[in-house]
Amino acid sequence: MKSGEDKVSVNKRQFPKRLKAVLFDYDGVLVDSMYDNFRAWRKVFLKQKVSLRKNDYLPLEGMNPAGVARTIVLNNKLKLSESQILKIARDKDNVYVNFNKLRLYPGVLQILKRLKASKKLLALVSGATKLRLAKTAPGKLLALFDVLITGDMNLKVKPSPDPYKRALEMLEVESHEAVAVENAPLGILSVSGAGLYCIAIRSTLPAKFLSNADLIIEKFFDLKKYLLQGK
Repeated sequence: MKSGEDKVSVNKRQFPKRLKAVLFDYDGVLVDSMYDNFRAWRKVFLKQKVSLRKNDYLPLEGMNPAGVARTIVLNNKLKLSESQILKIARDKDNVYVNFNKLRLYPGVLQILKRLKASKKLLALVSGATKLRLAKTAPGKLLALFDVLITGDMNLKVKPSPDPYKRALEMLEVESHEAVAVENAPLGILSVSGAGLYCIAIRSTLPAKFLSNADLIIEKFFDLKKYLLQGK
């Protein structure tokens, strides 16, 4: 795919005829936070003598912290108890909270506010914990969402469709009335399993990793064309 081009995948699920709601992932979609997350994971796993690489972490984006920690432990054949794994996940969030530099992608607040003004319902569907969001996400950003789904709720995590299904239930809309925006393979699988039209942003991974999405775009601001008819 050439830079700047949008790509419709082979799934070709139809864009909603009457769009009522838009559901967003957080890291890598609304905020440019993937490097800060990677750096935090790398720091905590160095204590386990594991030198984490970006390519080890980025495909796991969308899982909650415990899920990421378990996967890295398994992939590196570490012999750790569940309590030790959960401690690694907590330590990672603490490192992130203390050292992250929050950067919203260009156009995030503008587009979210326009969606709200056009009476669209908004949901945030993230693998991040509620505590991390509360400590790092701007209040003016979180206040724009009608529903918040976090990785520490009593739900199966992405790639399970449960987070998006729960968001739809709470918004009281059907899957054919909503669109979800993701940036990673596990999130896209979660969206597809819930039956929503999926727009993927090439913010952190090449298009080849996003091929299960219905539409692939280059940057967040490109959503204006599809969600606001260019207004």
